Amino acid sequence: MSATRRFMLVIITILMGCDQSFQRGTVGVTTYPYGPVSCAIHGLSRLECKTGSTIDAAVVCVEFKDMDGQTTRADGLISVEFGVPDRRTEKFYDLNDRAINRECWNKTIRMYEFKHALVPPLATAPEDEICVRITWTPIDGKAITSEWVLKAPVR
Repeated sequence: MSATRRFMLVIITILMGCDQSFQRGTVGVTTYPYGPVSCAIHGLSRLECKTGSTIDAAVVCVEFKDMDGQTTRADGLISVEFGVPDRRTEKFYDLNDRAINRECWNKTIRMYEFKHALVPPLATAPEDEICVRITWTPIDGKAITSEWVLKAPVR
């Protein structure tokens, strides 16, 4: 057997012994070191006035942080509950869906923005603030809740 054939046989044997398949690990909150461990409604959350003085929408900015305190993206299910006077509404967002995750992520402020149209719009700013509650349920099922008060913009 020639030296070249022996060399090729050794290489093939080595390659066959190596596992060439790529396996994905769990990237949930508990095993991935840069996954989110906390979430909170950020102060950039606001009520929006588009038409005159009526309040048309509420924008809730949610910031996720990893164990080092750095802002990060998240997956899981998030519910956003609005306590609009005389009507309480709740919307769900599945951040496991990449299209929804990308749509809600604001690259500039590095947070998620969840916009909720107020139908019908509020004619005037409510005397009481609008309470917002988010509940984030990550892959491990341990829900985290955060609350915030939205105030109408001062004009």
